[in-house]
This record gives sequence, structure tokens and C-alpha cells, in this order.
Amino acid sequence: MHLNIRVLFIGSLLVSQYVITSDESLDGNWIGASNPETIINLSIQDDNFVAHEIDYKTSQMKEEPLFTVNLSKKLSQSPDEESELVLVREDTLINSDGQILYRDYKNKQNKMMCMTDWSSKIPQSILMRLDELRVTAARHCLECTQEACSMKIWPEGNEKEVLLCKRIFCQPTDTVKRNILGELDKFPSGINYAVFYYSIGKDGQIKDLEVQESFGSMNKKQANLYLNLMLRSHRYKTLLIENNPIELTNLRGVINWKLERRQ
Repeated sequence: MHLNIRVLFIGSLLVSQYVITSDESLDGNWIGASNPETIINLSIQDDNFVAHEIDYKTSQMKEEPLFTVNLSKKLSQSPDEESELVLVREDTLINSDGQILYRDYKNKQNKMMCMTDWSSKIPQSILMRLDELRVTAARHCLECTQEACSMKIWPEGNEKEVLLCKRIFCQPTDTVKRNILGELDKFPSGINYAVFYYSIGKDGQIKDLEVQESFGSMNKKQANLYLNLMLRSHRYKTLLIENNPIELTNLRGVINWKLERRQ
């Protein structure tokens, strides 16, 4: 996959820990977790899925292919590189360079992908008028009860709406990493990757974070503790509906990291 931003490298030693099935249907529109995020279409041609970028402004597919995905060989290949596939799911695709594609309309739990790295946050241009934008976009982007709101899961073809709603409602305002130096002895060194679900509480902090899958040097319990410690410092602007603070649920994330403990 040839996207615009790299995430921490996930070593090929992780590949054998995933179940990659050759009958996964990857056809359709995806979002590439780059900076900025890109809209990508995968279509089957011979034995490969071929990726083309969809222009954000015109919604037209660009002619030059970005990369190909071959499930039988467990590889993604661009003109510049070849990478092993680490994770293939109907709603998430990751290669060994840590590059991520996702599509929420295929997620069976109706979760929206709102975190794919440690540092992405609301752009300053949006943050300056966030209150105004949320009032306007709430009915467009959210489904709310008296207890909580959830992100609307848009059908395929509405990737622009997905990206706009994400920027307004589920990106943090602050992503300063927490210093957990005194707790590092709880975790083994190495490369890790985790898929998790979470919510944003009324106080603008992450809550109910629960790792669904983890791979690498940490087991699922360790990865869950590590992410809860590290992401505790993320801050979000409290969601107000009719001036009442309310939780935002149905969020999911994908994070990879390399932990090196000094001796």
C-alpha cells in the first residue's frame, strides 16, 4: 500500500499470528489512514485487488493505481515496495509497514474507526469553530438517546461524510503521551498491534477501552493495560446536546507501537 504517512513498523514476525483467508471480499471503497486521510477504491483484476485513489473534491477515480493486494500471496505491492499483509478483515486491512485501510460500513458491531495513531487531533481550523460546527452537524453525524450518542455509520459512497463527522466529533483536542516510566516493568519489550473499542465520556476522556485483538510481545491483558495507561492523557471537547454533556459511544481504534525498555 502506498499511502502518505507511515505508522510504526510492524515486523513480519507478526504475520503468522493472523488468520488471513483468501475468500475475503475487499471490493469497494476504503479510507486510508494517512495524513490527510484518503478515499481508496479496491477492485478485483485477475488475482489482485487493485487500489485507486478517489479524488476528494471531484469524487472521480484517478487512473494511476496506488498498489495491489494479493491475498493468496499475502502481499501488498506498490511501484516502490512490497509488504506482507498482517491483518485482513472485511472492515480492516493492514500490511507489515503498518499502513491501514478501513471501512466502517462493513463493521458488524457498527463501530466507527476514530483512532489509527497516537497523535492525530482536530485541525486548528476546525477547533476554532467547533461549537458552531457541532450544533450544525449533530443531526447529520450522530444518533442520540437521552443517555448517549453514537456516530452514524454511513453506507458506502459517503466517505466524505465519514471524514467530516470524524473530525468534528471524535478526534481529540490534545494527544500528549503520558509518562509511564515507573510502570514499564509490567510490559515486555517488542512490537505490538491492537484493535480496540472505546467511548468518550462526559468529561472528555477515553473510557471503556477494551482490546479486541492484540498481537506481538504483549498478551491481550497487557496490551489492554498499556493502552489504557497511554491514552488516559488524550483529551476531547465535551459533547453537548441541548447544553447537556453526553457520552459518545461505538468508537474503535487500531494502534501499533514498539516498546524498548532501557536496561
